[in-house]
Amino acid sequence: MKIHPKISKYIDQIKATGISEIKGNEKKVLALLKENGSTQTEAIIVLHLGFNIDIGESEKIVFPSDIWERESLQDIAYQTFVYMNYNPNDPNYYYDKDSVRFSLIPPIDKKDND
Repeated sequence: MKIHPKISKYIDQIKATGISEIKGNEKKVLALLKENGSTQTEAIIVLHLGFNIDIGESEKIVFPSDIWERESLQDIAYQTFVYMNYNPNDPNYYYDKDSVRFSLIPPIDKKDND
């Protein structure tokens, strides 16, 4: 999986401080993310991708912290789509900061269902 440059930047900033695991460093990591301009959803994704923890565990760390105000469902969906589907090498990938396009038709299952 390719990591979006913005998420990668946050991960690199955390790792540059010498933090290599989230356990015991939750407050420090969240403070660094907030200080560097991360949104709540970006923080969850950074913990998930940067520290290889389940997305649910990331939420359990970020949501109770009350560092960020809750984001709207639309903002969460948009950011999650942009950051978790980043793949500029895919010929069908398209990103524009003002719009996101993706097919509403699921891909064809190429497995034989015989």
